[in-house]
Amino acid sequence: MVLKNGHTVAKIRVISWWHWQTKDGRYKLPGHKGKIGTITAFCQGVNRCPDVVNTV
Repeated sequence: MVLKNGHTVAKIRVISWWHWQTKDGRYKLPGHKGKIGTITAFCQGVNRCPDVVNTV
């Protein structure tokens, strides 16, 4: 949640994925110790995130 002056201006959802190979199996690391990661974040309930999100 992003707050400005005590008011909620955006609800942000974050999805992450962390593994030693990509979900489709196309890319794999040689060992299971290393990790490949992806993070996606987006505002919920709106078509466009408010500009204030970029200042946090």
